[in-house]
Order: sequence, then C-alpha cells, then structure tokens
Amino acid sequence: MVNLSSCLLLFLLSLHCFVACLVANPKTITTDQSALLAFKSLITSDPYDMLSNNWSTSSSVCTWVGVACDERHNRVHSLNLQNMSLRGIVSPNLGNLSFLVILNLSSNRFNGQFPKEIYRLHRLKVISIAFNEFVGGIPETLGELSQLQILHLGANNFSGFLPQSIGNLCQLKSFDISRNMLSGPIPQTISNMSSLEYLVFHLNYFSGEIPSLNNMTSLRVVKFSHNNLNGRLSNDFFNQLPQLKYLTLRNNQFDGSIPRSIGNCTSLIYLDLSSNFLTGEIPKGILGDLRRLNRLYLDNNQLSGNISSIFKFNNSLLQEFYLSYNNLSGNLPSCICHELPNLRMFYLGHNDISGNMPTVWNQCKELERLSLAFNSFNKGPMPGGIRSMTKLQRLFLMGNNLEGEIPPLNNLTSLWVVKFSHNNLNGRLPTDFFNQLPQLKYLTLWNNQFEGSIPRSIGNCTSLIYLDLSSNFLTGILYFLSRYIYLK
Repeated sequence: MVNLSSCLLLFLLSLHCFVACLVANPKTITTDQSALLAFKSLITSDPYDMLSNNWSTSSSVCTWVGVACDERHNRVHSLNLQNMSLRGIVSPNLGNLSFLVILNLSSNRFNGQFPKEIYRLHRLKVISIAFNEFVGGIPETLGELSQLQILHLGANNFSGFLPQSIGNLCQLKSFDISRNMLSGPIPQTISNMSSLEYLVFHLNYFSGEIPSLNNMTSLRVVKFSHNNLNGRLSNDFFNQLPQLKYLTLRNNQFDGSIPRSIGNCTSLIYLDLSSNFLTGEIPKGILGDLRRLNRLYLDNNQLSGNISSIFKFNNSLLQEFYLSYNNLSGNLPSCICHELPNLRMFYLGHNDISGNMPTVWNQCKELERLSLAFNSFNKGPMPGGIRSMTKLQRLFLMGNNLEGEIPPLNNLTSLWVVKFSHNNLNGRLPTDFFNQLPQLKYLTLWNNQFEGSIPRSIGNCTSLIYLDLSSNFLTGILYFLSRYIYLK
C-alpha cells in the first residue's frame, strides 16, 4: 500500500511539473506556424510562388522554404526570404517567433513600418531588411537587442533621428543604414560599439561632427559620404584605427586640414575625402606611409601646396589618384609613373600647376585616364610621349596654352574620350588622324586654330556620338553626319 501511495505521489509530482512547464512556456512550433501563416497572409505579391505553393499546414513548418529550425528546441531559428520579390507589409506576428536568431527579408518590396514587436526578440543576432520600402523611425527599443551582430537597414525610407540606445549594441559587427532619410547628429554612444567592423551611413542627411571613433579599434570599413556632416577632423581622428581599410567622407562639409595622424592607418586601401572644404597641404604620410593605398580621392576641396612634394614617395599599389579642383601649384614632375607605376587614373585638372607639361609618359604603361585640364602650364607643344600610353581611354588637356600640331594618336586604339578644346593648337588635322581610333565616342577640339578640311577618315569612327570642332578655321565639304556636330 505504501509503495502504491509513493508511486501515486511521484506521478502527481511529475504531472504537476509537466503542466507547470506548459504554463511557463506556452509557445510551441504551432505558435511559430501561426506567426508565419499570418505573415504569409499579408503578402500581396509573390511572383515566383515561393510561399503560396510551399507554406502549407500539410507539411512541417521546418521544411518550408526560407525557414530553418533549431533541432534542440524544435522552434523556428532562421527566416531567410532574401531576394524573392515579395511585396506587402510585415506582420507584427513575427514577434511571436521567440527563438528567432536570423531574420533576412532583404531585396524585396516590403513597405509600411517595420513591426516594433520584432524588437522584442532578444535572441536575434541578424536583422537584414535592406533594399525594401520600409518607412518610419528607428525606435529606442532597438538598443535592447544586445545579441545583435548584423544590422542592415539600408536602402529603405527610414527617417528621423538615430536613437542613443544604439550604443548598447556592443556585439554589433556590421551596421548599415545607408540610403535612407535619417537626419540629425550621429549619436555619441556609437563609440561604445567596440566590436564594430563595418559602419555604413552614406546617403542620408546626418549633420554635425563625427563622434570619436577611437574606441572602435576593429573598424575596417567606414562610409559617411553624401551627408551634411561638418566641422574639423580632430588631430587624433586616425590614431586608433589600425584595421581601417576603407574610408569615405566625400560630399560633406568638413573643413580644416587633413589630420597628419592619417599616416597611422597603414592598412588603408581606399580613401575618399573629396567634395568637402578641406584646406592646407596634403600630409606627406598619405603616400609616404600608406603603402597599401589603392584609390585616393582628394578632388573638389581647397587643398594647396606644391604638387612636386606629393611625388617624393613610391607607391606601387596606387591605381586611382584624383586631385582635380583644388589650389595646388608648382611644377608637375616627370617621374609620376616612376613613383606610381600602376597608376590607372590620374586627375589633376582645375588647379594652378605651372611650368612645362611633362613630356615623358612612356613609364605610364597602365594609365587609362589622364586629366591635366585648365592649369597654368607654359606655352608649348602637346607632349608626344602621350602616344606611349597604349591603354589610354580618356584624355583631358583643355585650357592649357598648348600650341602647334596634334601629335599622332594612332597607337591609342582604346581612346574613347578626347578633349583638347580651349588651346592654341593649329595646323591641319592629318588625313589619317581618325584611322586608328575605333573606340572614339567623344571628341572636342573647339576654340583652337585648326585649318584645312576635316579628314575623310573620320568616317572610320563609327562609334562617335559627340563631335565638336567649332571655333576653328576649318574649310571644305562635310562628308559625314554624326549625332552631335558643332561647326561654326
């Protein structure tokens, strides 16, 4: 009898524990199924029938397309519907997926507000909803997702300010809110995100100064371009960014000089500070210490100093170098491609470079684009060495006091843009001038002193779409037609 009572008591205790567990954790895979069916019901367009033919109660939710379950708990762990062209609003019922770790709805046509209920899912490590049409603000509750490692909200229509609470996302590694309509200052609390590697804020309306990034020693990519950020970059701005590889601040309103501490970023590959109001000289450390630099854009600023000092350092990896629209002066050295042997694009137009235009270009074997337009070079002939740059595609030499005849360009078979206007070039265009320019699309020679007839070989330039020979002394009969012709 005692044994029977003991067994009965043990059974009742087990039953109590089972019922207590059900009460404490009432959500099951059925809850997840209901949440996903509610999500499906708000989809207004599913052009590839990804959900309509697959998400059905006749099969396990864990086998549905885009759904993955946690084997231990038998609950939905991941929802990945990336790039399925789905349209509709996102159901707040997704907030019932209490074991969700990964949510990827990127590259669809979802609209409306992103449900605030999803910000209660504290197991979330990945939220990727970029390239949709979401609207509204970003709530303070975002900062409660302390496990979050990837947050991609880019290419939507989010507006308003970034909440200070984002500083609580201490495990975040990748943060992309680019291509939205966010405004106001970037929260100072961003400096708490010490694990961050990718910080992508471009194409918004952020204003004010950039918060200190010195605690963010893991940063590899920083994109703040195309905002309304302003102020000076602090002298120690680059002191604690040893991993930084990619930095773009272009098209903002920064002023003052480029901090010399930039030379500390020895891992830097891509640097774009163009289209600001930066002044002063270019720090020697940019080319002297940044030996891995591949692309450097400093154009559209107010930088000054002697151009020759920039080319005292060898950088065998630099391929693109933009310095146009500044106040640089001095003589352009003839060793450009000796120091920068892999240079592909070099833009120096609209400065105050003087002296003779370099004639030695045979070392520029990789150069594809060259602009020396509108400087103050001495009067003289066009450098004949240009024809050694057989990979050249774009050549801009406008407004440079060039005189004499155009040298043969027959070796430059890749040329498709040529601009020699606003010079004193003269003489006749050689009869075979256009024989070896099969790629030529854009040619402007206007406002020079060319005479004689237009060579019939121009008919060989079958790719030509823009031709401007106006303001010269050309004569003869037209034997060709083109989409745009200006002859005055």
